[in-house]
Amino acid sequence: MHSRTVVLGAGLALAGLAAGCASSERPDVEQVAAEFAAPDGDPAARCALLAAATETALANDEGVPCTEALRDLPIGEGQVTSVAVWDHEAQVKLTDDTLFLTRTDQGWRVSAAACIETGPDEPYDCQLEGP
Repeated sequence: MHSRTVVLGAGLALAGLAAGCASSERPDVEQVAAEFAAPDGDPAARCALLAAATETALANDEGVPCTEALRDLPIGEGQVTSVAVWDHEAQVKLTDDTLFLTRTDQGWRVSAAACIETGPDEPYDCQLEGP
């Protein structure tokens, strides 16, 4: 799997200043993140929770279907420790991972996972992300 960088860190931090109205989305975001990070996470169920572009990028990068590719990724299975929502984007920190979500026509979907913070105001390094 190729490691990529999510350039959301600083932008999301700044957007957080105006996040007041997005708090109503928090329960939905948290539910999708918790389902994606469930310890008994079925690869097919996880693939269904991915944003379409992320699922396509994963399958293209790995040359195998999403369900096979996910098995080799260090997807966190920890508890949700924080949720931040900014309009159509969200960040969910788990005890052992950071996820980024985007709101789609199908609801909230995971756009990046297996992410590690590279430093304050720096982008995250994610092993799973869309284009």
